[in-house]
Amino acid sequence: MRFLAYTLLLTTLLSSGWAAWFFFGAPAQDDDPALTALKLRVAQLEQGVKKGDLDARVDLGWILIRKNSRLPDPERAVTLFREAAGKGAVRAQYALGWAYAKGRGVPVDYTQAAEWYRVAATAGGDGDGDGDGDGDGDGDGGGDGD
Repeated sequence: MRFLAYTLLLTTLLSSGWAAWFFFGAPAQDDDPALTALKLRVAQLEQGVKKGDLDARVDLGWILIRKNSRLPDPERAVTLFREAAGKGAVRAQYALGWAYAKGRGVPVDYTQAAEWYRVAATAGGDGDGDGDGDGDGDGDGGGDGD
C-alpha cells in the first residue's frame, strides 16, 4: 500500500509544472530576447557572407568562436577567418592568430599564431583588406568611399 501511495505522489508531482522545473531545470525559453537578437544578427551576417562581405565573415566568426557563445561553432569560425584572411582582411588574420594561440577551432599552435599575428601586423592598414589605410575598402586611399 505504501508503494502505491509513493507512486501516486511521485506521478502527481512530476506531472505538475513546478516539480518538473525543480527536478529537471527550467525548460528552454524560445522567447529569450537576447537569443532571438543573436539569431537575427547571425542571419544578417550569413547573408553578408553569401555576398562575399569580408567583414561579415569576420564578425560571424567571432560570434561562433567565443568560448561563451550561445551558438558555438569554432571550426566554422576558423574556416570563415581563413577565407577572409586569404583575401587580405587584417581582422581575419589577427583572428586566426588568436584562434591558434587559444586553441579554439584548431589545435594550439604558437608558431602558426605568431605567423598570423605577424601577417596581420605587417599588412597594417585599417582591416578592410585593400591596404590603403582609409577604411572604405575601395583601395584609393581617399576615405570617402568614392
